[in-house]
Amino acid sequence: GFQEGEPIRVNSHNLIQFTTKPKPLLTKASLLDAMDGVLDVADKHNRYKPKKTMELGTHAVRSFVIETLIEKENIKRDGIHLLPTKKGLFIYEAVKNMRIADAELAAGWEQAILKIEKDSGFMPTFLEAFKIHARQVADEIISLRMPREQENACICPKCRRGQMNIYHKLAKCTNFACNF
Repeated sequence: GFQEGEPIRVNSHNLIQFTTKPKPLLTKASLLDAMDGVLDVADKHNRYKPKKTMELGTHAVRSFVIETLIEKENIKRDGIHLLPTKKGLFIYEAVKNMRIADAELAAGWEQAILKIEKDSGFMPTFLEAFKIHARQVADEIISLRMPREQENACICPKCRRGQMNIYHKLAKCTNFACNF
């Protein structure tokens, strides 16, 4: 072994430089595949590998979810790739640690539904647990506040106290009592 302070002779050295690559952009097909499991890392062929397999609805349901995210402007198409929008990134940051974003819990519900198919006596237990979970999720979501886009802000024509938030297909007063 070596002793502290002992000189060591170096015969040669070499500097190797590498650059990192970002994970490849998702396409609808790769996102559908990823929704079959929890994404881990890309392999040498830039394909995502699931860390652990879990079903999150049927293929048709997952495809509908992706199309809904596009329609609601949470993600957008860029050729074959899917990219998050500013709104989508905000929502992701806001909910990523909430119960609604817990993929393992969602997969657990899927497993519970399969258990009900085999044993209908499990239904009351499932419904009670689901009611509690639904209330917790609703409370978390209700507490969310979308940031206001200042360029879209204007005074409510009805109550003159709130501001109008203008979205893609909706305008809504920020004054809850106004309900305009």
